[in-house]
Amino acid sequence: MTIVRTLHAEARKFLTLPAAWVATAVTVAVPVLLTWMNTRTVRHALETGNVDNMVSTSTADLGLTELFIAAIGPIIAGVVIMSSEYTRTAQTLGHTRQISTTMVTVPRRSTLLGCKLAIILGWLAVVSAAVIPGVLALSRHLLGPYTTAVDAMPTRTLGIVAYWALMALIAFALTVALRSGVIPLALLLTNSSLVSFSLLLANVTDAVRFLPDLLARSIVFSGDQFRDLDNGLPIADLEPLDPATAWASLGVWALVALIAAMICFERRDA
Repeated sequence: MTIVRTLHAEARKFLTLPAAWVATAVTVAVPVLLTWMNTRTVRHALETGNVDNMVSTSTADLGLTELFIAAIGPIIAGVVIMSSEYTRTAQTLGHTRQISTTMVTVPRRSTLLGCKLAIILGWLAVVSAAVIPGVLALSRHLLGPYTTAVDAMPTRTLGIVAYWALMALIAFALTVALRSGVIPLALLLTNSSLVSFSLLLANVTDAVRFLPDLLARSIVFSGDQFRDLDNGLPIADLEPLDPATAWASLGVWALVALIAAMICFERRDA
């Protein structure tokens, strides 16, 4: 099967997965709803002067913060495009896994893995092109006169896209290694939405700055907003890395995840 046909087949398989549409809906809905709620709350506090109970009244990063949380969508997409291959069919259909059929039609594993990654990155490009400008425009519209100009916005938004792509790639690599989506989903979704491992380790070592979420934060945020991880709980005495180091480190994470996925997929039986 040619690469073009493989891409077409993998795209069709991905788009028929209900979880793929869940990932799309989450990537769109989460930042939009959070931006709408947080921006209205901040604007009301600024208009009334009732800011005592606010963790922060800064309007500079509204929209960007909510987009950061939306990484849960790419994580789901990165997991399901591979975990679906290992899901067993019904007993009446032989109780086999889809990967067996896939490997017959696409015997070159590197081609299959590359096409799946291309589908995920293509999906991510389409979704981010629609969601990111929309969320930032919504934030500016709701803030009205309280909108704050943000420097280097193209670089910041590119940092969001890079973070989404890296989390999708890490989710993909973990699923390939474990042949299951349960553990990668539980681990990465918990870290991205409930309990940040970076937050837990922040007061132990400065090396947490090289974890993916803080690398992306070094690009997207600065100062107090960088340290404000979850629910206003600050990272004590921790400063963001310079952007060049952060970009290079994100690239290393992506390369390691890609190599790990290739090695696990090439060296084990389907």
